[in-house]
Amino acid sequence: DMVPVTDLPGVRNGIFDLNYKSTNIAGRDISGDLTFRNQMSDDLHDYLEVEALNDSVDHVLYIIPQDIVRSGKSKWSGFANWYRVYFRANRARVLSSNMHEVGHTLGLKHAGEDGKKYNDKSGYMGMTYRKEDEPLMCFNGAHNHQMGWFAKQELYLSPEDGEWAGNLVTFVDSDKVSENEVVLITIDDLHLQYNRKKLFNVGTNKAPDKVTITQSTSSTSWFKGALSPGEEFVEYGLVIRFCEAKTNSKGADIARLSISPIDGGADFCKGGAPAPKAKGKVQETENDDWYGDESENDDNDNDDDDDDD
Repeated sequence: DMVPVTDLPGVRNGIFDLNYKSTNIAGRDISGDLTFRNQMSDDLHDYLEVEALNDSVDHVLYIIPQDIVRSGKSKWSGFANWYRVYFRANRARVLSSNMHEVGHTLGLKHAGEDGKKYNDKSGYMGMTYRKEDEPLMCFNGAHNHQMGWFAKQELYLSPEDGEWAGNLVTFVDSDKVSENEVVLITIDDLHLQYNRKKLFNVGTNKAPDKVTITQSTSSTSWFKGALSPGEEFVEYGLVIRFCEAKTNSKGADIARLSISPIDGGADFCKGGAPAPKAKGKVQETENDDWYGDESENDDNDNDDDDDDD
């Protein structure tokens, strides 16, 4: 859980004000003028009486006055740098911008589709939206895999031994998983989750109520496809079929899936099932560590939905 810091001098409910004369900061560049950014950090260390801020806190969000530019541009929204997030003042109350940038400080990269790195709108690491309290959504399957939030409810399959049939519970109902049911399926670098449009995911803007397939890479996660009941997806010599949507005995929404080899494999939607496989295998893929990476993401704002860094 993230909680506001309360045990540092001058911090009230996680908030601390740094005051500068407007004549000293007008037109300063938050990106190109590193002395300005370093000055803010140094002043914050002095006021809070700490040598290294990240020894005392996990995340810091700087809210920057409107007249501060970034890389010479007056139009920018926010960016993440190590454990720090910098917001232009008018974006600090935008829910999706906060989730997107804090996601970067947790190690998450952008979510894209068709070569466009912000186009996966199923979760917060794609586009952002200029609304304070919405949309309510989560992260895509690649990012949920990376975070390990459902590690004990994740099934790992290999392309060579990918035969499986069973229930994929929506991550929204992860507290209602029965034995032999899973919340996330990983096949090599592909990740499957049931993207139910409800509760804290009611605002998902892509593939609602479908099984989504995302691919993880070292730089960006990519939306590869989505399945409704009766549809199938083929990759790595396997056929992934969405048999039907239903509810389990605990009231969770589930997608019944069939996964089998494309050559000679059975369609378990029609009946039968292979031997069950154990879930909760230790993650073998590397989790790229954002901490210590002092580079910034490039931004690409537009007038409607925004592409935050």
